[in-house]
Amino acid sequence: PDFEGILRSLVESNVRFVLIGGLAMIAQGSANLTTDIDFIYSRNPENIERIVRALRGIHPKLRTPREPVSISWDAGFFSNVFNMPLTTDMGPVDLLAEVPGVEGFEELWSRAQEMPLFGLPIRVATVDDLIKMKLATGRPKDAQHAMQLQALKKILDEGPPE
Repeated sequence: PDFEGILRSLVESNVRFVLIGGLAMIAQGSANLTTDIDFIYSRNPENIERIVRALRGIHPKLRTPREPVSISWDAGFFSNVFNMPLTTDMGPVDLLAEVPGVEGFEELWSRAQEMPLFGLPIRVATVDDLIKMKLATGRPKDAQHAMQLQALKKILDEGPPE
């Protein structure tokens, strides 16, 4: 996946988003591997227009278990859909308006840490919020990720060994 290209397109279009999921874990210091990019986004109309503009050029399609499905990629599409697993020319993107374990976008945005990723200023979910999100899914894979993040949090809180 071209994570840099996807993030660059979002940043250059001034999209309000917070990076979550596996790439956020990596940004926070986890030794995680991921093949997609997950982010939560603001649902205000201006931001939705920015998302449409940012991703249009990489031909988003709805990701399904069988094959990608073409969609009407415009602001109207967002009125009926909150969470979208997408396939794009640059790789899989999970575009999420609601995420279990956290109150909502604005609260997550207010706690997110701005970090340089690929030379871009990216708001990344905190380790605490990533743990909450991972535990809330109830999936075994996410429970393992939460344990990794809890160990990382302990290291970050205690500092390096002397």
